[in-house]
Amino acid sequence: MTRPNAYGLKPPEVFSATAATTPLIDRPTRATERAPRAKRRLRVPLRGGRVKPSRAMSTPFRKAAHKLKKIARNAIPASSWNIYRGDRVVVTAGRDRGESGVVARVDRDKSLVFVTGLNLVKKHVRGQGERPGQIVSVEAGLHYSKVALADPVSGAPVRVARMFLDDGTKVRVSRGALASGSVIPMPGEASGRKAPRATGKGAADTPTKEVLRETRDATNSDLFRGMRELDRAPAGEE
Repeated sequence: MTRPNAYGLKPPEVFSATAATTPLIDRPTRATERAPRAKRRLRVPLRGGRVKPSRAMSTPFRKAAHKLKKIARNAIPASSWNIYRGDRVVVTAGRDRGESGVVARVDRDKSLVFVTGLNLVKKHVRGQGERPGQIVSVEAGLHYSKVALADPVSGAPVRVARMFLDDGTKVRVSRGALASGSVIPMPGEASGRKAPRATGKGAADTPTKEVLRETRDATNSDLFRGMRELDRAPAGEE
């Protein structure tokens, strides 16, 4: 007698006689006998060729994370930032290379510099009320590495060094092959961007006499007195 195989079927030479009478739906198949496969997890490549399993990220989240990483990687340290609002700079890369202009504003979080009249892009403005929609030109940001301060004498793009004058004032001095070595003055907008330090007394200040007034005993007599009163008080009146 021929024994059936692992799937409960007989060999072809024996099974051929009864194959016509056995319905196909009752025959055991390889798919029904197979064990369920474990879910495969997404493997994200890391630096250095290493791979670790992790959960799949959505496309918007992945794009936002990539953008934040790029901004953090290209960030300029505060100690190396030498361009301020109101400085005259020269574009050293891009379609406006060689052009100069005045810095309108800076974005230190993204290391961008906005120069008046340079790196213009088209922006569609939606109409509102009687004003129709239109296309306007606005200044787009330039990366900090694509601009350089202009020398106050020659107007050429130069590097900057920090030095101290005889009176202790910290100034910016131009450096480079085309630099004149003169002091680059701080613009008026940058020098006045900080609020003046508050001096004197105002209406919202607490009087000195009220600040120095003692509102409780600094010794432990109050603490011990309160503990004794709690011990003498009935249980229901605590």
